[in-house]
Amino acid sequence: MSTTSNTQSSASSSAAPASSTPGLNGAQSIKSESSQPAKKVRYDSPTANSPSPRNNHHHNNNNNGSFNLPNPSLLIQQQQQQQQPAPSQTRPLVALLDGRDCSVEMPILKDIATVAFCDAQSTNEIHEKVLNEAQAALLYNTINLSRDDLLKFKALKLIVKIGYNYDNIDVKAAAELNIAVCNVAAYCVEEVADSTMSMILNLYRRTHWLANNVQQKLKTPSHQQQQIGALTPEHTRELANGCVRVRGQNLGIVGLGKVGTAVAVRARAFGFNIYFYDPNVAEGFERSLGIHRCHSINDLVHQSDCISLHASLNETSYHLLNEHSLKSI
Repeated sequence: MSTTSNTQSSASSSAAPASSTPGLNGAQSIKSESSQPAKKVRYDSPTANSPSPRNNHHHNNNNNGSFNLPNPSLLIQQQQQQQQPAPSQTRPLVALLDGRDCSVEMPILKDIATVAFCDAQSTNEIHEKVLNEAQAALLYNTINLSRDDLLKFKALKLIVKIGYNYDNIDVKAAAELNIAVCNVAAYCVEEVADSTMSMILNLYRRTHWLANNVQQKLKTPSHQQQQIGALTPEHTRELANGCVRVRGQNLGIVGLGKVGTAVAVRARAFGFNIYFYDPNVAEGFERSLGIHRCHSINDLVHQSDCISLHASLNETSYHLLNEHSLKSI
């Protein structure tokens, strides 16, 4: 049996051009230029200094001294006035802690916040201004936020993981510190599922080994190839003998979330029989995909020729597949 393992915002807006200023700790802070104040439509009633409507509209005096008022709607005047510039307000500071790719978020953030690019691998590399003033933080996978790291931030209210899981963030500590933690649940679902299928097919068809063998053969002069046993035709045939037909094989999937489901759909197209273990999936869901449910991890191990792991790493999934379960295959 073979085992593979995989662990796992678009918007556009038209706005004033952004300007770039020297940033923090060698990086850059980007903020947009303030736009002109918006105009506001206000509806006012005539004042004492306004001309009387009765002077501007024909009216009839009656013999009893009464008179007819014009239509009441004419008493309301629509005035469009330029709004006075409001006092400048402090823009919140949002920090991208690691990496510099913020191409999706910038069109959204540039009009409402100042964005600092830290490009750090630990909180020790983050500028003091960010630690003291940042109200929100974005991060990928290359930086960890433990309790001690979170305590360094004095104004932090929100952490957004640009990815599926958040195992590099101490979520419990963040909750105790009243810091909200969010993730992007659909981040790279298609890409991870494609890469998973590539590895599964490589295990069955040995494409990686055969391709490496061909590349090595092309780099070696022909008169030396016979001296290297790994480059002989016999060795190539030996590599190819390890190939197995995919159709009819049993693929076990641990964790039938977005990625696990995407892998199941792809694998069925190749002819795999799909078995899965995920106690969080509602009973009957498997029938919509034409796959088989296993009620324990041991059941899945016994049914599968190949296992693909797509469960988030947490206390309940740690060592879900361990030495004992693998030996029981």
